[in-house]
Amino acid sequence: MPKRRARGGKTADAPQRPARYPTAMIIAEKLGVSKSTVSRALKNDTSISETVRRKVQRLADEIGYRPNAAARGLITRKSGIVGLIVGESQNPFYSEQLDRLLIHLAERNLQLMLFRVPDGGSVGDVIPVVLQYQLDACILASVSVTTQADRMLAAQELPTVLLNRVPGRSHGSAVLCNNMDGGRLIGEHLLDCGASRIAFIAGPENASTSIEREEGLRLSLEAAGKTLFDKAPGDYSFDGGAAAMRALLANPQLPDAVFAANDIMALGAIDAMRSAGLHVPHDVLVAGFDDITAARWPGYDLTTVAQPVDAMLSRVLDIIKNADAGFANGETIYLNGKLQIRGSTRV
Repeated sequence: MPKRRARGGKTADAPQRPARYPTAMIIAEKLGVSKSTVSRALKNDTSISETVRRKVQRLADEIGYRPNAAARGLITRKSGIVGLIVGESQNPFYSEQLDRLLIHLAERNLQLMLFRVPDGGSVGDVIPVVLQYQLDACILASVSVTTQADRMLAAQELPTVLLNRVPGRSHGSAVLCNNMDGGRLIGEHLLDCGASRIAFIAGPENASTSIEREEGLRLSLEAAGKTLFDKAPGDYSFDGGAAAMRALLANPQLPDAVFAANDIMALGAIDAMRSAGLHVPHDVLVAGFDDITAARWPGYDLTTVAQPVDAMLSRVLDIIKNADAGFANGETIYLNGKLQIRGSTRV
């Protein structure tokens, strides 16, 4: 090992240079083949003999070689990365949906880059940051797309899919649960249970999901010759659902059934009723929407509409894949949810 002179005239060992970073060229040199042969062998190209392929793979494993995704992206113009833009939300449905998305992406050898819309901000605030990266596509989950954001995405010709939201003016496609049909299923079920004074706990005023679920409920009531008994805002949160339920209970006549536009509000409503000394379902029937994990807990046993999460995510990624073949943006796909009847509506 080379020596270097230290203070006081003494010599010391010179720092050792780091080992050469494992590359395809190193493998090629050691095996006496071309770099392109190594590349094709690692891709299981049938033009490479099985003997050579095994030698290449064995040496790659020994030296710890891994393909450089960034370098490959420069050649293929594909990064294998999908962007996801989300907004702030207290709804656990979205975190559960994110977990499922990660599984679906892994099955297709894709990676996720997450972007969050700041509190009080809009999608347009994060689009400039999103466009700094080489993304294969962008998913916008449960956020509204402004005209400005839509124009920026369209100008970059970035394949875009909206998840859980209607497309509006967006140049992209959209995949969502058939919220209106789900609201209708809940309404018909509550009517079948004998309810006649059905109230609705709504999400944010401009949330298309809440608007559509309420419309489905109203259609089922109209078909039975009834109207919506009462309504209160719940802001898609547990505390909001509890506050909405307390507002409904303050009226002279109580509802005999409540449909909350999502599960987390329904859980808040149930706790508010219990605090008021009421029993679910004997005093008031309660139903939600989403089928989050907590809805299945014995303490709530909530009747709800299960969103077809896996089917929705599969369709989103199919759209992204087909964008490679010149897929025309603008398709809106509605998938039906499934009514899950549990103890909160069983008298």
